[in-house]
Amino acid sequence: MQQEARTSNQTPFGGMPPMSGFGFSPVSIDPLGGLQADEIIDDVSAKDLAAIVGQNSAYYLPRFKAIQENPKKKIPNFSAFIFSVPWLFFRRMYLPGIAMLLANVALYLPNFFMILYGVQNPDAVQIPSVYIWANMGCTLVMWALQLVLCFWGNQIYMKYCIRLTKELKSQATSDQEFSELAQKRGGVRNVFIYIFVGLYLISSFSSFFFYV
Repeated sequence: MQQEARTSNQTPFGGMPPMSGFGFSPVSIDPLGGLQADEIIDDVSAKDLAAIVGQNSAYYLPRFKAIQENPKKKIPNFSAFIFSVPWLFFRRMYLPGIAMLLANVALYLPNFFMILYGVQNPDAVQIPSVYIWANMGCTLVMWALQLVLCFWGNQIYMKYCIRLTKELKSQATSDQEFSELAQKRGGVRNVFIYIFVGLYLISSFSSFFFYV
């Protein structure tokens, strides 16, 4: 008896190749997140926008569409909230990433001076209140910036992707050339994950030896 359902050898656009031998059914992910390929978001097709977003476009495209339909709508992005600077660099938003990085460095200075004061004055009963209040204020500002990224991160990223899509479409003379440009300038940069993990480890070890 022949099986009525047959598995196609073709992989859907942007989907995952069929998986077998692991005891579960093949799973494919729609890179458009349920949108139609020719659906328009701010004069850009969902298909072209997905090429720019690259990894995890199924998450971002429906949110871009919701923001277009209701610009006042705030959809939290917890990756942007938790990782902030690494998220910006990972998503290739370098100028906002540099601005956020510099802001974080500046806001961390009171905490650094508190540590330095404690090292230089090991017998001190307490840290001067000016350091404590400055550190508390900078910490609140840092949290506020992360909340801004949490609730406005998707809007910021949407504007970046749409601007880049329009720029590359104006440069490309064919769909193939646009696809190549999108792969080169769009998507994500995994290298920044390793860079920031490395910086975090260096910072952690340096803090340990600083106290020792």
